[in-house]
Amino acid sequence: MLSVALAIAFAVPEVSAQSADTSSASTTFQIKGFAPQVCQLPGQAAVAGAVTNATYSSNIVTLTDFIDSTTAFVKGSTLTLKFDRAMCNYEAYLSLSSQNGGMTSSDAKQAAAGDFLSRVDYTVTANWGSISNLVLDTSKAARSVNLQSAGANSGPLTLTFATKDGTVPVVNGNYTDTVTVQIGAKL
Repeated sequence: MLSVALAIAFAVPEVSAQSADTSSASTTFQIKGFAPQVCQLPGQAAVAGAVTNATYSSNIVTLTDFIDSTTAFVKGSTLTLKFDRAMCNYEAYLSLSSQNGGMTSSDAKQAAAGDFLSRVDYTVTANWGSISNLVLDTSKAARSVNLQSAGANSGPLTLTFATKDGTVPVVNGNYTDTVTVQIGAKL
């Protein structure tokens, strides 16, 4: 009889008792900063788009043929200016205001008879980021208009100056007005 003896051995790893270090410490840090209100209207405006009967230089819009030389009626004009980037980092206003409420003349004489204009109305339409079609119309009673953005606002600022063809003659003289464009605080 043949017998086979099998030897079975089990290897049991030796467990050594190691002490687990459960001691720890932590702290938190707060980091803070403050961003004040900032508005920028950098650089000079540049003519953008088609121009009719107007020129621009050094912040002066000039109507080249202000009136028709035979009728003395105002000739229509259009000029669009663009600032590439205007920015306010808060809910700022875009405001337009007219100093005279239209183009007026300090040297024009009063009309002796008949209908003549001694003030010439115009419009300025502004678009900036989320604000579109803010219109200052000097034929209206208000000398200023404004709109507030819904939040921080950044983008090109365009201004379109326009006069309409007239139907009443204009009294001879030099006609001017000053338009203020402001971003930030309300005018």
